[in-house]
Amino acid sequence: MKTWHRPVHTRERHAEIPTAHGRYTLLREPGPRLTADAKAEAWERRQFVLDGDTVLEIDDAGLPGEGMRRRVRHGIHGRLDGVPFTARAAGRSLRPSRRGIRFALDDGRTLSFTVHLRLAAPGGAPDTPYGVSPLWRA
Repeated sequence: MKTWHRPVHTRERHAEIPTAHGRYTLLREPGPRLTADAKAEAWERRQFVLDGDTVLEIDDAGLPGEGMRRRVRHGIHGRLDGVPFTARAAGRSLRPSRRGIRFALDDGRTLSFTVHLRLAAPGGAPDTPYGVSPLWRA
């Protein structure tokens, strides 16, 4: 069984997700480990492929968890639909809604994502006010 938190040593398919747009595949492989930090943090290269076409590539990702958080604070590099980008963490607030990731593409476009906590009802649909399921209320 593949575990997410272990470094990869060869190129391998790590996950597949069927969607309405097609099948997304996550490929992981060792990244450029030319410095002591890169070796210690086990940098890796990730590709998100949609039905054989590469949509997103990240060249210097860290291990999931703290390793990736550290990398995003300093900036990760890759390509989105073939356009080079740099992604950095945005915000350091304790509130998740004030944190996110900002992608600055070399063609001048920027993409920003923020985190929103939303609990779902047992059936999988978002619940009523405040996004809190009745099962979680005290």
